[in-house]
Amino acid sequence: MSANDDDDNSDHLDLPTAEDAASTGAAADSADWDERLKGLPRLLRYAMLIVDGADHVEERLIAEVEELCPQLSHNLAWAKGRSLEGAMALAAELDRRAVAHSEPALRSLADSVRLVSLPTPRDDEHFQQHRRVAKALVKAFQLNSLIVEQKVRCDLERFTYGWAALQACTHFVPKKFSAAMNASLVGHRTAEHRISAAKAALRLQFREENDRRRQREADRTEAVERQAAPILEVIPDHHLVVARLSENEMKSPKLKEIIGPLKDVVNVALPLVQAPALYEARNTLSVRVPVRQRGRRLRLGRSRWTRDSAFAPPPDRWRARRW
Repeated sequence: MSANDDDDNSDHLDLPTAEDAASTGAAADSADWDERLKGLPRLLRYAMLIVDGADHVEERLIAEVEELCPQLSHNLAWAKGRSLEGAMALAAELDRRAVAHSEPALRSLADSVRLVSLPTPRDDEHFQQHRRVAKALVKAFQLNSLIVEQKVRCDLERFTYGWAALQACTHFVPKKFSAAMNASLVGHRTAEHRISAAKAALRLQFREENDRRRQREADRTEAVERQAAPILEVIPDHHLVVARLSENEMKSPKLKEIIGPLKDVVNVALPLVQAPALYEARNTLSVRVPVRQRGRRLRLGRSRWTRDSAFAPPPDRWRARRW
């Protein structure tokens, strides 16, 4: 057996591994397809899979490459070794085929391979690769941010701008994680204070709205109580309502003739004439008793007219005599 035969056999031994990875990725896509990601560009879709912690992300990408470029040796090599060098070689080959065969869709595949494979940057070795993925993410997000639901939009914004700022923030991210895994962490840190301020403003808005709602309910309850409470008629001092009738009674044809002459005193507070005290009345009446003029006085026996006897006639035994 020649060396070439050994190489051919090794290649044939590699094929089941690549095919198995492709079938696993296809099965994963079929099993947990998310309708939220429908219509998104491939690069953003893989970014969301990483954010959501989906399984078999690399296998899904291998399956897509296998579908568009069957039996591509670079894809088979990456499926077997999963090395960074194999991923970069596959991305470069996909870019070359995109230009040579006029297939722009292969460029999104190349950027997706870089997205899931690049490590967290520590030097300038893969600076251009990170920068290209960052530009593609930002452009895709700007074009598609308004067609996705709010939760997906927020996650993509955090991931996209976290990836763009990743090279300047490597000092506080875990070294063992990939660039894609650290992108969400950096994206969250870049908007940490804005998120806190937005939460505080939202809590304040809810509190003010609850206060206004409670005030409206209190005002409504007070208005209902005022309407339900009887209206007390204010009657001035020394006045009295002698006759009180309801509106229906006032309109009654049976009482119309009776009420007609008295309508000005019905339901009207009339003034009261205040009677004087008893002793004042007695004094007044005693002053008004007629007395004889011309120097004559009336005497009853030995007693004079008194205030108490002014109202009763003198007894028969009393005789008035002249002085």
